[in-house]
Amino acid sequence: MVLLVVAVGTAGAMRPSIPKLPPVEGYNGCFDKKGALIRDLEAHVDAGKPVFSQLDGKRKLAYPLSYNKTEYGRRPKYLYHCTKKNAAENMVRERVIYESDDSNGDARLGDGVYMTTLPVDWADPKVVAANNYGYKNSRNFENWNKVNAYVRVTFDKLVDQDWVEIIPKIDWQSNFCVRC
Repeated sequence: MVLLVVAVGTAGAMRPSIPKLPPVEGYNGCFDKKGALIRDLEAHVDAGKPVFSQLDGKRKLAYPLSYNKTEYGRRPKYLYHCTKKNAAENMVRERVIYESDDSNGDARLGDGVYMTTLPVDWADPKVVAANNYGYKNSRNFENWNKVNAYVRVTFDKLVDQDWVEIIPKIDWQSNFCVRC
C-alpha cells in the first residue's frame, strides 16, 4: 500500500516543520549588529540597540523578545567551523571535519570539532576571531589570515546523529565542541 499526500495551498504559505529539539541553555538566537551573540537581550533591547537573527544580518528583528522563544531563538539553525580555505574545500569534498586534539593546547574542551553559532557568513571577522580565540589571543594571533573560510553545518542534522555529543562551552553559549 502506498500513501500519497498532496498539499494544496498558496505559494509561500506553507512552512517546513522544524524538528522539536531541546533548547540550548543560554542561547537566545539574537545577535548584535556585528554578529556577536547578545548575552543580556532585555538590556540590549531596552537600550534601543538593533537585534538580528543568525539567519539575517541585514534585517533587524521586529520583536526580539518574542523571537528568542521560537525554535531558532532556543537553538541555532547552523554551527560554523572556521578553518583555512584548502581545509574547508577538503571537508566539503570528503564530507568530513576532522577533530582537533588537545596535544597542542588548542582544544580547550578536549578532543573534538570546534564550532560556533556566530553567523560567520555576515559577522564582523574581529568578533569571530575574539569569540574563537579570546579577545587577547585574537589580537596576537599571527595566523589569523590563514583562517579565511568556514564550513556551515545544520544543527538539527548534527544532533540527530546518535554518535555525536555536543558540549557547549560552559561560560558562553556561542561555542561548541562536537565529540564524535
